[in-house]
Amino acid sequence: MAYKFLMATDFWVFFNLIVALLISIPYINLFTHGTHITVAHSMGTTIGINTTILLASVFYIVNLEGKEFLDKYSKTLKLGYWVFNISLGIFLTCLLLGGVEKSVWMYFTDNPSSFGEMQDKVQPYMYVFLAAGFGLLAGIIMVTTPMITILIKKAK
Repeated sequence: MAYKFLMATDFWVFFNLIVALLISIPYINLFTHGTHITVAHSMGTTIGINTTILLASVFYIVNLEGKEFLDKYSKTLKLGYWVFNISLGIFLTCLLLGGVEKSVWMYFTDNPSSFGEMQDKVQPYMYVFLAAGFGLLAGIIMVTTPMITILIKKAK
């Protein structure tokens, strides 16, 4: 599992590097600044990179303590891994799409509607974003609960 989470880290680093390079181009930055796209980049970096590195390191430590315990929870851990990564992908996609919607509203609409109307257009993305956030939470719980259980058993 430590290796899987390090591979996930590589993927999220690559994804966020592409987003960072794109939003640092001045012409693109003009349209993305102040939108959910910037938030997607920072959330992707924090959750996608930092969390996966942290989980990989904890898995490494837990694996040293007792691999046989991890084998007992392998299905839950694998499912949690996939729930976490798929939810994060949906989470970031919703933010990116919401940012594009706001950018279109700000710069490409001849007679822009009110801010509230634009927010109404973004609202479906935010509902899916919220659901994906709960998916992230579920994935993290599925991954961390067995590790905490293993460490408590080992401490006793």
